Amino acid sequence: GALQKPYLVDGFGYSPIKITSLVAADPDSGDSVFGNGDTITVRFSEDTNRANLPETNMTKALIDSLLVFSQSLGTNYEGIWVSRSELRITVLNSKDHQQPLMQQFFVTTRKEAGLRNFPAVSVATVVSGTDAGITYLDGEFGPSAIFIRYFRASSPEARSDVYNVGAAFSIQFSETTNRGGLPQTGVTKAQLDNLLGFSSDLRGDPHPLGLDYEGTWEDDDKRLVVRVTAVDPAEPKGPPPLSGGNFRVAIKASGDLRNVPPTSARTVIDDDSRAAKGVGGAQYLGMDCDCCRTCGTGCAVCGIYACDIPFGGTEEVCSSCCAGYAGEKDTCCRILSGNYGLLIYVMKVSPERIATSGKEELTIFGHGFDGIVSYNRVFVGGVECPIFDLNIDYSTKDGVAKCRMPAGVGPDVKYVTLHVSDGFSPEPVIGFCCVQRDEFGYVPPEPNYEGASGVMFLPPSVTSLTPTALSFEKGRLLTVYGRNFGPPTLYDAKTRYVGPVGGFPREKYTPPEAVVVLPGGAHVACLKTLHVSDSQVVCVTPDIPAASARVVLRGVGQQSAADVSEAVLSVRAAPRYATLCLSKREDPPACAECCEAECEEQFGGEDAEGYLQA
Repeated sequence: GALQKPYLVDGFGYSPIKITSLVAADPDSGDSVFGNGDTITVRFSEDTNRANLPETNMTKALIDSLLVFSQSLGTNYEGIWVSRSELRITVLNSKDHQQPLMQQFFVTTRKEAGLRNFPAVSVATVVSGTDAGITYLDGEFGPSAIFIRYFRASSPEARSDVYNVGAAFSIQFSETTNRGGLPQTGVTKAQLDNLLGFSSDLRGDPHPLGLDYEGTWEDDDKRLVVRVTAVDPAEPKGPPPLSGGNFRVAIKASGDLRNVPPTSARTVIDDDSRAAKGVGGAQYLGMDCDCCRTCGTGCAVCGIYACDIPFGGTEEVCSSCCAGYAGEKDTCCRILSGNYGLLIYVMKVSPERIATSGKEELTIFGHGFDGIVSYNRVFVGGVECPIFDLNIDYSTKDGVAKCRMPAGVGPDVKYVTLHVSDGFSPEPVIGFCCVQRDEFGYVPPEPNYEGASGVMFLPPSVTSLTPTALSFEKGRLLTVYGRNFGPPTLYDAKTRYVGPVGGFPREKYTPPEAVVVLPGGAHVACLKTLHVSDSQVVCVTPDIPAASARVVLRGVGQQSAADVSEAVLSVRAAPRYATLCLSKREDPPACAECCEAECEEQFGGEDAEGYLQA
């Protein structure tokens, strides 16, 4: 037979091929983590014979015959030779993958694959990098999704509201970070300056945070707290302003801040950067990362085109608030808010006597309000008075809040307190009503209610009766109309009072009671009082042995006036006490001795002679 032709098998000498780079990418920028659609590109030092594999449509099996991955990429992927020196792998199904981490993931070529130079004269290549060592994965699996939820100042240990040593600046990120490779505690000013930048509209860039400061990572590395350790009183740009000037923090690329595990691009947040966040599989580009439109109950997204609501809901488009602090509606995440310590005073409340309905407006004149409305709460007698309007003079830190007075009753003083949170401390700072201003400033009452004051509820008043006349016999229904009876919701199913309290014990606050006042001054309670509303009760009348009577409403510690025409009730067919003692009647007629006290009470000391019946 024919002789077989001999072919070269091993090649001439060693293989010169090296892996010069291993680059991760997310072509559609759909998210910031490894997953379907992401790519890893292997670049070789020179052209190869492609291991005699097809140029396109390389299956997972073919790729696995060439490369060994240090971590699994999932259950399916495909490859394409971009050139003889560049192989791009695209993940089709990342299920059950092992996270390919930056600077940890690498690949190794298999000897049996026969990867050689081109033309193929070298021996088969077995390589994981270059002569300098293993080539590890670089690049990113998408843009960083990290944004700043808030940037707030506080001085939890200070007895002042002025910037000084001890001021703390907290930067809350949207997710756990890699800390930019910084230590957990004791982060130096130099390290922080490599990560953070500070500027303001008033003083430009940079605007120093302080002469010296140090940082600590908290909240599972989501929050960086920077504490000022030294200040320069002569600093020409002054302290970071809390209102006006838009003092803002930036995140620099040099800080290498990424997600955990670090698969995203470096986080850059500044006036020019564009943030990206995958929401429902779609991509939204941010603006300048200054603004955060409140979504639902809190700041859900900052610098992102649409609010990230994972479980559905309305997506609101953010609008920039760089032009000025916009308060509760638009909370600037990257712009400094907060305080340099909380000194909280209530100087005055108006009115000091108020209706019981729960619909009245109470005005609080105070000091130390926070610019975010929800961080301020007013309580009256231990019940919250919801704030609906707030105006602050940031030059003096004085402000005026308006709240909806809770319903209540009673002439005792209900203490008014202002509770202000700094967003970090577990307990708010409380200011008591009411302080006086002296030559040294504000003199608050003692923080144990000693000397504290507040508001009182107006007494009840009767404005009409229906009907205005009825029989003396008990069991009749009489509707009493008026003001300041207190709404029925002030009492629970067991008639326990749930409204504001003051000097009286809570058990003394009982539901309103209608009372019949006889001409002699005797007070006879209705057999039953049905509490209908703040302006109406229904009385089941007792026996009324008089030609007329007056009806009053009795509340906790007070009752309506009896000497008003609107409270007069006419009584039909009233009996006369003298008829009870016919056996002892006298001639001429007079109140019988056995009934003399009753006669005096019934007729109020008047001559009863004309009333006696035969």
